[in-house]
Amino acid sequence: MTTQRMPIPIQGRKRESAMTDGHQRVLIVDDDAGVREILSILLSDEGFQVAVASNGREALNRAVELLPDVVLLDIMMPDLDGLEVCRELRAHPKTRYVCILLVTARAASADKVAGLRAGADDFVTKPFDPSELVERVRTALRRGQDMASLNPLTRLPGNQEIQRVIESKLATNRHLALMHFDIDNFKGFNDHYGLQRGDAAIRLLGDCLTVAVETVEEGAFVGHTGGDDMVAVVRPDAAEAIAIETIQRWERSVADLYDTDDLVRGFIEGIDRNGRRRRFPVMALSIGIAMTEKRDVMTQWQISDIASSMKNIAKRTAASSYELDRREGELRVTEIVSDSELEYGLDHHKVLVVDDNPMIRELLVMYCEQKGFAVLEASDGVEAYQMTVQHHPAYVVLDFRMPQLNGRYAAELIRGVAPKVTIIALSAFLDSKPEWADAFIDKDKLHELPEILSMLASKQTKFPSNNGAE
Repeated sequence: MTTQRMPIPIQGRKRESAMTDGHQRVLIVDDDAGVREILSILLSDEGFQVAVASNGREALNRAVELLPDVVLLDIMMPDLDGLEVCRELRAHPKTRYVCILLVTARAASADKVAGLRAGADDFVTKPFDPSELVERVRTALRRGQDMASLNPLTRLPGNQEIQRVIESKLATNRHLALMHFDIDNFKGFNDHYGLQRGDAAIRLLGDCLTVAVETVEEGAFVGHTGGDDMVAVVRPDAAEAIAIETIQRWERSVADLYDTDDLVRGFIEGIDRNGRRRRFPVMALSIGIAMTEKRDVMTQWQISDIASSMKNIAKRTAASSYELDRREGELRVTEIVSDSELEYGLDHHKVLVVDDNPMIRELLVMYCEQKGFAVLEASDGVEAYQMTVQHHPAYVVLDFRMPQLNGRYAAELIRGVAPKVTIIALSAFLDSKPEWADAFIDKDKLHELPEILSMLASKQTKFPSNNGAE
């Protein structure tokens, strides 16, 4: 009896064209057409977007092109076997963090050890049970999403989880204190000593903060918004004690980051954001604290704005310090930020740079800071959306091709909360400005960004958003 098969190549093309529509994406790699077909049908019926590859080399190309959430990878293939594909996926910057499930007919421990060493997350043994396979794929996705939400430097949750925690507490009317932490003079330190020691300073803040929180309020939430900025969501009665404990731990350890000669002098020399040479004192902490206990806070944006304002007041003190919002009652007009009003709170000194390539981001940050802009960074579209919600940049330099969300979809999300933001598309593939952007810069001409920003800032007019809002 002949079994009628579904036209997998046609299905594959349809599914791949929709791989950016929000569904979870699986790349199936197997040299057996029958296995590819069975897995495609099984996972498609469970709601996954499916793409296929018939050999290892094709798998590498498809993975870089499509950026799947999970790769279901057969070990025994000709030419390039699954273990080598796994190693190459882990080595490529675009696929380094993809979830990889190895499909194998071998159940021996030595084979699994070899797979783990190659970078696999889990195994599916042939012949496989359909329900078990689907559950293993889902488990790998959950694990991958949890890991992706952590900052790779500090291993602390990022903006998406920060927003979820705050909104959850506000929705259940639980009082909270939101604490914003920032390292003063960090840019001068980072420029003077280099990125490696700058990363050490950021990790030190993370360590001081997490230990302080565990000492005062075990189990309270700590997050990393990016760069040298971190937050804590704690009980109102624990906030000041956590601020004091964090500062004390920081002051005991920060000297270890400096060379002895610089400590003796009490400063290092470098270039500030305006291009002027100046002396930078030893790094200090500025902490802003906002509470819901006595203020009529309704949204996470409002409490975040208040905490940020308190942090800016704390920065007026040269030494490490914290500032607590002690006001009561209704918010002032300037503190009220809602979904529909967010665009009116744009900070015209802030630029958000969004690119998954850290070297590109570093160059763009340097060019922006030379023009006196305060610069934020994001490595993908989801993080860019969260940074826009929290920091209200007036300008977003947005890479066209990124993991999770490409430039178009990221622009739509950003404009949903900030319709008046100015978006500058960044690409090595486009020849001109796409319709979703207000300006365009080629990656071969990054040095032109300061001129573009200056031109946009001098106009002092808002570009129309995609929905026609002025």
